Amino acid sequence: MTRGAKTVALLLLTWLGVFAVVASGQDLRGGDPGGGPARPAEAGPPVDVRTSVSRTAVWVGDRVVYTIELRCAPGVDILLDDLLKERLRVEGGEIVAVNPERTDANDRIIHRIAYTLVTYRVDVTAIHVATVPVRYYARGRGGRLGDAAPAGEISVPPLSVTVGSTVPVIEQAIALRQPAGVRPAPAALRLAQPVGLGLVLLAIVPAAFSVLGVTRHARRWYGAYAARQSHGRHRGSFDRIKSLQPGTDEERVEAYKQLDEFLRDHLAMSTGLPAHALTPAAMKRRLQERNLHIPSDAIEAVLEACERARYAPDPPSAAGWADVVRDTELLLDTSRR
Repeated sequence: MTRGAKTVALLLLTWLGVFAVVASGQDLRGGDPGGGPARPAEAGPPVDVRTSVSRTAVWVGDRVVYTIELRCAPGVDILLDDLLKERLRVEGGEIVAVNPERTDANDRIIHRIAYTLVTYRVDVTAIHVATVPVRYYARGRGGRLGDAAPAGEISVPPLSVTVGSTVPVIEQAIALRQPAGVRPAPAALRLAQPVGLGLVLLAIVPAAFSVLGVTRHARRWYGAYAARQSHGRHRGSFDRIKSLQPGTDEERVEAYKQLDEFLRDHLAMSTGLPAHALTPAAMKRRLQERNLHIPSDAIEAVLEACERARYAPDPPSAAGWADVVRDTELLLDTSRR
């Protein structure tokens, strides 16, 4: 064989080797690019679990937000009851708020639950949240989520948040400074105590008499002030009654009723007698017994006129009303003297 023929034969063998290697590589990968079907890629988890925390260490009373995010695959959803506040086991703290959120995007459901944790205990070093098992559901074509039995269960990893303290941890107790002993007072100062107590006792007696005197003057002043105020109110009431102009029998009966109540109120306040429970004759007798220098005859006459106008069968006259008002005004002027 000539040298040229050897070269051609070597090139042919080289090309055959390269073709065999390429063909065998295509068979190992499952076929050529334009040939049979390729192997399907491996599917992801049905529920992707992600957790986060707003801070890695807290103080007593501080709040930390623990967020659990569950990304469901298409056609999959979780049982939210497994993530209720009552289902989470928390040690060293408590859950004070829960804020759930749900997002639907690209045929996927994303659940995001934020738990607010806090501790008020000073004897704990960390807040622990145990592993949370969560069940998930899958549906078939045309079915609804939740119609089928749970397809499986995933676990939310546990959480531990350190509780810090500004008090250094030491094994030995802090030694408290002992106060110095009480020194006795000087002799002269000890004698001053009974002298001071005696002076206080001596000052109590005149102070008590002074207080009693001030109290009596205050009562007297208040009584006079109350009498003036009451007299002014009653005088104002009489002025209102005096201004009445009753035109009918019913109006005159009502006017006599108001005058009778006013006069009895005035007598009860000024004399202390039960004026509303006494007849005109009984009122005259009680006034005379007390010798109060009050015109008892005129008072009896006015009270009898009021009762006669209110209870007699004949209606009162207009002239009689004017006379009774004038007599009552004379009585009030006399009682003020």
